[in-house]
Amino acid sequence: MAIPVDGPGYHDCTRIRAVGPNEPIVADDKGYKTSQVPYRMDLMPGAAMLHLGHIMDYGAQSHGENNWRKGTVEDHLNKALVHVFAYLAGDAQDDHLGHFAWRAMAALEIHLGGQPDATKQTVQQLDAHQVEIIKGDQHQIVGVQPGDALAQQVGQLNGERCTV
Repeated sequence: MAIPVDGPGYHDCTRIRAVGPNEPIVADDKGYKTSQVPYRMDLMPGAAMLHLGHIMDYGAQSHGENNWRKGTVEDHLNKALVHVFAYLAGDAQDDHLGHFAWRAMAALEIHLGGQPDATKQTVQQLDAHQVEIIKGDQHQIVGVQPGDALAQQVGQLNGERCTV
């Protein structure tokens, strides 16, 4: 999930909220210290998540890995609704509930910004002298020197992806 971040040094950047190295540290009553996160992944339903993973595997084999990312939110919601109504009509020839849940998850992922956009160019700093330019499915590693225009645009990314 990519969530836009606003503020100095994060212009047009995206990052996953609350998983970075500078997150607040909390301690429990036994003194165990850990990063504070707003996620309770341990409460996710294991059987359902594994079932969705199986549907992902089937889709990757039959349609190609990440082919689903080419669809729009509307495409996935339409297919999700088809599965809901087929299930409600009593059709049993497909795993309609599983496919409904998967299509809803795909729509949500795309809505949250998880879809590669061929018109968007992002840059990820690999080290002090290299950046990776990503545009759609194309990746290019470029050498930079301090003071280069690209290096100045990348700025203090610390490994984050930012639109340039």
